[in-house]
Amino acid sequence: MTSQPDVEIITIEFYVFLQKKLYLSCVYVPPNCSDIYHNHVFHHNNSQSSHADRDVLIVGDFNAPDINRNTYSASSLHSHTLCSCLSYNNLLQIVNSPTHKQESTLELIITSTFTNVYVDHLSESPSDHFLVSLWLTQSLPDLATSENTN
Repeated sequence: MTSQPDVEIITIEFYVFLQKKLYLSCVYVPPNCSDIYHNHVFHHNNSQSSHADRDVLIVGDFNAPDINRNTYSASSLHSHTLCSCLSYNNLLQIVNSPTHKQESTLELIITSTFTNVYVDHLSESPSDHFLVSLWLTQSLPDLATSENTN
């Protein structure tokens, strides 16, 4: 997948058991970046999550410390736009504790697949950010049923 020049996003497309697509995006939003940078990130996230034929998992450092994790509200325009993007695209942000030593949540895990993405733990790291681990679960398709119907 491609993104705008100079925007730090990489997206990989997976097929989960040859059925539904999963788009995994890793995003970095630098502190105090330009409006143009933010607009490119929001455009990319909207374009990835606006299709019913795919599940979306967006992870990364969004540098949006003013987002209230409980209410999806924010004081800055960029953070407010991110919250609106999540709501509009029926996405869920699942990191519910601080990811930075200053008690803010900068790293986000955003998903359209509410039932099979879990934050495993947050742990200390050499950085001022905590290490955020996640795991995905997926049920195997019923191969016996699919073979009998073909």
